[in-house]
Amino acid sequence: MAKQIKGNEVIEDNHLDNAIKQAEIYLGLQKNINEQIVKNAKALKVAQTAAGSANSAKGIKAQTQALSEAEKKKKAVLKTDKDIINAEIKLKALRSDKVQKLAELNLLNQQQAKINKQVAREKLGLVGAYEKESQKLIQL
Repeated sequence: MAKQIKGNEVIEDNHLDNAIKQAEIYLGLQKNINEQIVKNAKALKVAQTAAGSANSAKGIKAQTQALSEAEKKKKAVLKTDKDIINAEIKLKALRSDKVQKLAELNLLNQQQAKINKQVAREKLGLVGAYEKESQKLIQL
């Protein structure tokens, strides 16, 4: 009699769910950080333009600092955007791995059902000598 294969013998149940949850949480945090950086850059720009006039040396220095700070913030936003894209790619890959494992399990279930059906036919005597010999030849 054929040994029945159980799904948890092939892959661990829900082993990718934790990684998918972590990736989704990371994506949410990255989006929140990105929004906050944009808000800070806008507030800094408004504060710097209100602080000094562009005609004085102090105003020019303040604007230069504001521009450099805005540039740093812009770089940070670009970095977080790249992180978000990478996290989305990884999340998509994790989901496709899960789909692949599910398809493998479904295939194993189909094979096991076929084996069980054949064993039941043999027990009921519904398999003739020709079919038995044919199966032996296929297995060789």
